Amino acid sequence: MKKSSLILCSLFAFIFAVQAQYSVVVFNYEKSNFNDGQPLPAETKFNVKGDISPDIEAVEFSIFKAKDNDRSNPLAVADWKKPMTSTKQSFELPVNYKLRGGNEYDVMIRYYRPLNESERSYLQKSVRETVDAYINQSVEINRNKITLLRPPRQIIADLNTIVSEGLSIYKNRNELVFDGFSDVIKTKLDQLDNISLRKGKFQFENVKKSEGRVLLANKLIADLQSLTQAELQQYLNTELLIVSDTKVVNDYPTENTNSELAVNIGWGSVVTEPQFDNLNYADGPFVGLSFPLGNSAFASEFWSRTAITAGFFIRDLEDQDDQEIRGIIFDRPAYLGLGYKILDFLRLNAGAAVTKNVDVNAVTLEETEELKIRPFVGISAEINLWLGLGNRR
Repeated sequence: MKKSSLILCSLFAFIFAVQAQYSVVVFNYEKSNFNDGQPLPAETKFNVKGDISPDIEAVEFSIFKAKDNDRSNPLAVADWKKPMTSTKQSFELPVNYKLRGGNEYDVMIRYYRPLNESERSYLQKSVRETVDAYINQSVEINRNKITLLRPPRQIIADLNTIVSEGLSIYKNRNELVFDGFSDVIKTKLDQLDNISLRKGKFQFENVKKSEGRVLLANKLIADLQSLTQAELQQYLNTELLIVSDTKVVNDYPTENTNSELAVNIGWGSVVTEPQFDNLNYADGPFVGLSFPLGNSAFASEFWSRTAITAGFFIRDLEDQDDQEIRGIIFDRPAYLGLGYKILDFLRLNAGAAVTKNVDVNAVTLEETEELKIRPFVGISAEINLWLGLGNRR
């Protein structure tokens, strides 16, 4: 028993050390490949390292489906930001998206640098003019009122799209994002829609009635534009970065993943008398295989940790009444059930064991065998063996 326990503890420690390893791939900018042309890791998280020029402040690593021209919907995005006091000319970022084995993906790497003053001024002027122009196109000044040509919510949505597209090549160093225009702008639009311009002649001195209406309409529209500019300016004054360079690698392969054989070695019990007042059982070491109900890289945690498990005991069993318990595999009990991983290498098993009772006729000395189904529970260490039985995707 002590020897078996020592073996199991050593096995747990070995598996834990192996699973703690983390893949690292190096991006070669000139050759546009990873690890000198090696495929990307599959079904595991990994780090990407690469060189950068001194002015680069951030790197964005995006993964897309192969041959997907829609770059607005990446499968995953990983970011790196240079520490404020760092002078290193390299980056390293974690990719927590697991790639499927034997597939191809498109990869885009964006390098960001700080904006200079002229670029910041151009950005502010460009966005401001575009927003103002859209507001002007969304209103109609009639004789006595202003009419919105679109519903206020649609105008807000369009303004948000204009800003997000205008900022598409920019990134905020502090991870701030423009969340869209506030409800204050929508309220202002609601007030503007069908507002009467008759008061214009009383708000401006020495103007004609028609001129007063035009002046009031222009003032109300200018007030709306000033509100949008104020909300925009709060974001545009932050520390913005601009795309300095972009590298796209199309149809890059991932490594093939070999078939796995999950071997379980553990200790289990077969209940021979399940009555509460007369609980009788036999226990011993067992070996078996488990077949997960989901791929651990992509399925939910519950299904990936749950498996159908089957195997047999590897030595003779005796219950508490010293009765020998036999079975159907090498004359040992066999089991079938479900197993659940409570740790990455430790599985709890429960199900049923097939046992064989042998009775000897006292007169004829003939043996008769009777198969019985008994409850089974156990705990085991699980080892994944890559046997190269073929590739799966």
